[in-house]
Amino acid sequence: MPAGKAIAQRGGNEEAEPYLRKAWEEGRDESFGTEAAGYYGLVLNRTGRHAEAVDLLRLAAEHWQEDVRSCYDADDLDVLARMLDPEEELAAAEQALVAS
Repeated sequence: MPAGKAIAQRGGNEEAEPYLRKAWEEGRDESFGTEAAGYYGLVLNRTGRHAEAVDLLRLAAEHWQEDVRSCYDADDLDVLARMLDPEEELAAAEQALVAS
């Protein structure tokens, strides 16, 4: 999960996909499941797999504040600047589906 997240944060979406897929498939019920869903949804969306991304991003958006955001220090601007916004990514995925 950390490797895939770091790769995705620097824009290596295709490279990050297998790491995040594995993290999601094996860890969806773990403490990092929401974060894995969000970043896996992000890379799916950004590689044109919008339909696959929507459910993952919806799940992440619903639980992000409680499961993910609350684990990080509100003063850690470096982390927050790189952090996924699953609601924003979900809106982009839904918009891309409508456009196609």
